[in-house]
Amino acid sequence: MIIVEGPDNSGKTTLINYLVKELKLTKAPLKFEPTDEEHMEESIVTFYDDVIEYLKSHDTRKVIWDRLYFSELVYGPVVRGRIGLTFNQRGILSELIKQIKPLVIFCMTDLYTITKEYHKRNQYADKKQIKLIYDYYVDIILKDIDNYTPYSILYNYKGDKEEDVKTLLIAYDSIMRNKEENNDPL
Repeated sequence: MIIVEGPDNSGKTTLINYLVKELKLTKAPLKFEPTDEEHMEESIVTFYDDVIEYLKSHDTRKVIWDRLYFSELVYGPVVRGRIGLTFNQRGILSELIKQIKPLVIFCMTDLYTITKEYHKRNQYADKKQIKLIYDYYVDIILKDIDNYTPYSILYNYKGDKEEDVKTLLIAYDSIMRNKEENNDPL
């Protein structure tokens, strides 16, 4: 299982589409679709109940996720002022991730590039919020990832997609060999 994480406009979707094609992966069938503010908390809880059920009942070896769990630990506090997962969901997801040992690819680039992408796509960009999200990923998630999975890659898209992805695929192959040697789920 692969989880691709990172701030908005950091290259996740482009990378996922490439990896689906290159590695013959399946995109996870569940994706959080935000609802109106009034029903947001309920939507988050329901979504993660569905994720937990999916992880427990499906073979996830060839599945790639466009964000899963870690993003809620970032976006929840920054955007809504709190994490939307229940305490029970956090515990279950944390344990499932530790058992599955997914490869987590963090798409991170510099703040300038992320902000530029917001403007290029005509998206609203609150620069303080973008910086806070970026800092949360760096200070909270990246520093703590080893507590969840021993397999993670920092992917810093620098503009040469072909060369950047070749480097990523070399790291991916190395990690998959390591997982196999350790008898960890592929």
